[in-house]
Amino acid sequence: FERIATPDSKSFNYLVLFMSLGMGLLALLIWSFSAIYRQIHKVKDRKTLPLLSKILVGLNVILIPVFILLAATLMSSTDFVFGEPTSYAYITLTIPIIIAVVSILILYMSMVHFSKATKWRSRIFYLVIAAGMVAATYMLYYWDLIGYHF
Repeated sequence: FERIATPDSKSFNYLVLFMSLGMGLLALLIWSFSAIYRQIHKVKDRKTLPLLSKILVGLNVILIPVFILLAATLMSSTDFVFGEPTSYAYITLTIPIIIAVVSILILYMSMVHFSKATKWRSRIFYLVIAAGMVAATYMLYYWDLIGYHF
């Protein structure tokens, strides 16, 4: 009955994972609906985030669950646990590096857009999304999943 630290607890890890993915999915839904609304009502003067910012968030929202699924199948393999790492292991462990780089780019884009002439609400919203992606990357770093540690 030893007490564990908060970052080691299963509930905290699930909370960070689902919050970061949830914020990313919510952002993609909101951006999709607002694009459809602008298209239907022919709104042209609205200042929005560049498409690159939205693509980066979408990329991380896709890569995080893909990594979790690939890592689960990799860890269930006895070849990875008891043998030499295969190309599948290298591909799987490359995904967190890509997630980390994309998260840093998202954070950079949020700082750039925070100083631009967009609405405050969208600035804060994108900054919160960036914080969620950085939190997911920190969890990958905390559990030593970024890089090749064989």
